[in-house]
Amino acid sequence: MPYAALKAREYLDKPAIHETMVKVSAYLLGEYSHLLARRPGCSPKDIFVIIHEKLPTVSTPTISILLSTYAKILMHSQPPDPELQNQIWAIFSKYETCIDTEIQQRAVQLFIFNSTLAKILNF
Repeated sequence: MPYAALKAREYLDKPAIHETMVKVSAYLLGEYSHLLARRPGCSPKDIFVIIHEKLPTVSTPTISILLSTYAKILMHSQPPDPELQNQIWAIFSKYETCIDTEIQQRAVQLFIFNSTLAKILNF
């Protein structure tokens, strides 16, 4: 799977890609980007930035996938990156008041899950 994740990362570098490829790339990188973390340009923060650049161009169903991907990136970030955590939590907070109930619910659940996980890991 590192090969597929690396290819997904390369596709996201393109200025314009089909939304389906954004979905597939986000899924693969959410699941497997931690396997690429030692490669240049593949740190959790780098992966987050390249995926987040696509957010303004995608539809509502894809936003849900991207939010889940952000949560997975946080989960796999070792050691934890407080700056990245704050950026992602701010995005979750922004979408907590989204008019689309699917996105709103996902943002709330992911924020609660990640903040609870952060508290547990700090023990």
